[in-house]
Amino acid sequence: MKKPFYKRELSHSYLVIDGIMEEELGRYQCQMILRNRIPGLLPCSERFLEGRVCLYYDISSRQSLGRLYEATKIGYAGIRGIVDNLAQVQDTIAEYLLEENGLVLEPEYIYMDLETEQLLFLYDPFGNVQAEWGSIYLPVAEFLLEHIDHREEQAVETAYQFYKMSKVESFTIESFRTILEKGRRETEETVYAAAKEWSENYFREEEGLYEYLTMQDETGEKQDRESKIQEHSSRCKEGGSAVPEDFDKDGKQRRRKKGADVRYPAGLAVSFFVFLLLCTAIWYLQPDGSERICLFGCLAADGLLVLWFLWKTVYIKGQDREAGKEKEGGEQKEDIRNRPLYADEEDGDGPNGPTVFLGAAGRDGQDGPRLVDMQEENREYSLDRLPVMVGKMRSRVQLLLPDASVSRIHARFVEKDGRTALIDLNSTNGTFVNGIRLEQEETAILEDGDAVAFGNMELTYRE
Repeated sequence: MKKPFYKRELSHSYLVIDGIMEEELGRYQCQMILRNRIPGLLPCSERFLEGRVCLYYDISSRQSLGRLYEATKIGYAGIRGIVDNLAQVQDTIAEYLLEENGLVLEPEYIYMDLETEQLLFLYDPFGNVQAEWGSIYLPVAEFLLEHIDHREEQAVETAYQFYKMSKVESFTIESFRTILEKGRRETEETVYAAAKEWSENYFREEEGLYEYLTMQDETGEKQDRESKIQEHSSRCKEGGSAVPEDFDKDGKQRRRKKGADVRYPAGLAVSFFVFLLLCTAIWYLQPDGSERICLFGCLAADGLLVLWFLWKTVYIKGQDREAGKEKEGGEQKEDIRNRPLYADEEDGDGPNGPTVFLGAAGRDGQDGPRLVDMQEENREYSLDRLPVMVGKMRSRVQLLLPDASVSRIHARFVEKDGRTALIDLNSTNGTFVNGIRLEQEETAILEDGDAVAFGNMELTYRE
């Protein structure tokens, strides 16, 4: 296949194959992809430019597989998705009587629709892709090996198995998919058997509603409580309490009743209502003698009950409020003290790479490459760890810019010759350096003080 180039027209982007003879347009494979919208293939149209015939493949709002996984790793779910898409497109082109050798399976020419996350493949009707050794799926297998997430054992085993099988010329994607399905069924059966055994052991039906403890069981529980108290006492500092908060002095565990928070306010409401009824009865009946003494005695008792419920309600709410403040304050202190400039979803990098947070530059006295917001100069984006993807698609980018003029995947910062460089990634509203718009896939080396714009969002590059 002739090396394609990229072309932008208004809000559309195209991958163009040039230098095609006009008489070749009549070939069956060419007419099939031009006259039909084949699921799983990039939409294609022909153009006549200066006596030359070109094929235009629409790649608007799509990103190549190679770009998407430059800074991230592929897990088992990602491998399954790629294999499933390959199997589907293979079945589809077979229905149109197209040969699979026309599929261009280089990762830079495999595109993902960012809305549906479906892969779209480039089909070259004039090229008969032949691998030097192995099958046509070998470039995909090598790409998976290079970007596999080595923390997932299942992903590593699957990638290496795919690589070994793709080295055979007779390899078909459907055969590998069958192996994956078989492995998944075996895994599901193993998990189901383990879950069933666990449920049988731990969820047995009891004979009665109550549990009776023998003298031996009660002695064992008492010993457990005493051992917990002793263990806690040994860890306490001098001058501190030797008894845990969950246990009283006798070693009995304190348990806060589940309905305590609701019962005291309800008791307060009922007792206050009774107090009002007694006041109303005394006002209207105006009793004398023993009736008067009885009613006023009930009123006094109920008043004390109101005060007691009121104290309990306020006391419990105050405790909960203080506990919440302590917890929130502790979390805030922990976040401020340990918050990294890059926040990873897991230990190390997350599945989509580190997310770049807004923060102050020069942290710990070390300045580094960064972007400064021209409207709010105290807002900065660190570029210490390259490459960094820019866009507003939270699940795919490392530098999130939630602006309407920014594409889902807009651009990428990379390292080139020891310098920071910026590449436009098929953005709709363009990527600008010092007011000059970058062409698609164009790379610009940045200098200190350069003005960088993503759509309408303007930033300044600092080193």
